[in-house]
Amino acid sequence: MEKNKTGKYFKYAIGEIILVVIGIIIALQLNNWNTQRNLSERQTSFIIQIISDLKKSEIEIEEIKDFYFTRAEASSRITKSFWNNKMRNDSIFPNFTIPLSHRSYSPILGTINSLINSGNVDLIKSVTIRNAFISYIEKTEAELNDIIRYEESYYRDGINLLFQEIDFYSLEVIFQKKEFQKMISQVSKERLTTFPVPKKFDKVPFPITLEELFENRNIYNAYIYLIISHRNTFYGYQRIQDSIKELLILLEEDGYYIQ
Repeated sequence: MEKNKTGKYFKYAIGEIILVVIGIIIALQLNNWNTQRNLSERQTSFIIQIISDLKKSEIEIEEIKDFYFTRAEASSRITKSFWNNKMRNDSIFPNFTIPLSHRSYSPILGTINSLINSGNVDLIKSVTIRNAFISYIEKTEAELNDIIRYEESYYRDGINLLFQEIDFYSLEVIFQKKEFQKMISQVSKERLTTFPVPKKFDKVPFPITLEELFENRNIYNAYIYLIISHRNTFYGYQRIQDSIKELLILLEEDGYYIQ
């Protein structure tokens, strides 16, 4: 102060403050950059897993569609045979049993559900993709609920009607005796104790002819129910598969590589 150096000290102090401020700004920018990078990496990680889930579901849905379409076709062959006498021969028999089976399937939704339910959906920068994820979940859950309804309203009623009218073990013996006996011979010893037909039998307990089958209104109605159930289930999974394809296209357009 005595040597009149106040101005120099003041300039030095200002310089120090500026350096500190610059340092703070740089640190904040670096921290923000790291935060954004981490968020971007998390977003990419989520989307990569979602793409993997969608691709796997797409393949599995193709299989389940084939399963239900095969059963709808078999039921249709039975109902058509009520209208066309030429279709009533022993080769029609497998179509009686094919529609009896049923499978439950749900696409893989865990990653998208986790993203939405945890609030991490905001990690997805694109509002379009974010909304597409939410829409996909809503559409898929609606379709799965409809599929359950088809099972409860049509499949179960059809099966109940059939088992009131047909003894399928008797039917199989009548039309495929050799194949049926071969099947029994392959049944394990443990299972044989609970199998409804003895390994050796003398007669068919409830014989039925093709003509009797194709004069039974309940049998006809039962297979109509099964057609509705299997066909509608097929279309339900088809719509889910279409939603998956649309979502994959959207992700690819946003720059994510779909292998």
